[in-house]
Amino acid sequence: MITISTVITELKLSREALLKALDGLSKRELTQLDFYPPRTTNEVGWTVKDLLAHLIGWDERALNFVPLLLQNYATEISVQIDEYNQQLVEIWRDKSLSEVITTVKNNHRRLVDMLNATTMTAIDMRRECDGRIITIRNYFIDELRDHEEQHTAEIEQWRQNLEKQIDPAAIKATLAQNRAKFMDMVKSLDEATMLQKRVAGKWSIKDVLGHLAEWERLMLEAAQHIHDPSLPEVTMLSSSLDEWNKMMVARREFKPVAGELKYLVFVQTELDEFINTLRPGDWRLRGPYPWSNDQGTLAELITHASEHYLEHVEMKDKE
Repeated sequence: MITISTVITELKLSREALLKALDGLSKRELTQLDFYPPRTTNEVGWTVKDLLAHLIGWDERALNFVPLLLQNYATEISVQIDEYNQQLVEIWRDKSLSEVITTVKNNHRRLVDMLNATTMTAIDMRRECDGRIITIRNYFIDELRDHEEQHTAEIEQWRQNLEKQIDPAAIKATLAQNRAKFMDMVKSLDEATMLQKRVAGKWSIKDVLGHLAEWERLMLEAAQHIHDPSLPEVTMLSSSLDEWNKMMVARREFKPVAGELKYLVFVQTELDEFINTLRPGDWRLRGPYPWSNDQGTLAELITHASEHYLEHVEMKDKE
């Protein structure tokens, strides 16, 4: 016999499965990569974060309409689905990922509380809405559960496709190219120029050398932990990335240019040696990143290290 407890348990399990499918995804994967690519040139694709915003809206729709149906006040509940979905995405697009995830969890908790306060007789009562006969269970509850199960399967398939796209040879080649661009830029400067604090208005190129070396060492240690979780997890000395950068620059303030360059090359070699030990499947391993509240694959972590060089080349170009 189906009871309210059974209905709620099924609803909880479907939401738990969806959130579990997100475990280990990085902020970049959740907020920057297309989950649903744009269907036309005039559209913007959906990220996983956008998908969660979409779920928020459908939970809120149930929270708004089910109480009205229970009191026989609602007679029109249909919406233009595509238009409604797009409105939901736009409403939440500028909100933080943490705010979106918190709202997803809170709305679901409210929905469960609402169902706990009703009965099977009430949710299975046949009602006429929009010219057809529905029940709260088949129109809202079962639909929400089936909807989430569909999205969970899509997320799991999307994750598998992402990992299949990881190309270790391309990542290593790009890292080498980006380092070479940065090092060529450094070699074009004399020591007096490298000591001028002109990068972003506050750093010298010598400071950048030390910063890159410390940052790459942090990335290496984080990568080693992801590869072997028995090693200590790596965290920055400060919860703020800006503060950590300031601390690293201050710590190396009086190091000579030649020493900083030598240290950077040494750390680069260490990272390369680690990368050369990785097997194809290792690149898909997931674990915590050294900055706060983020995690992801080894492949993406090493890509971050690679892109960091280009960021500083571009900063120098903008002087």
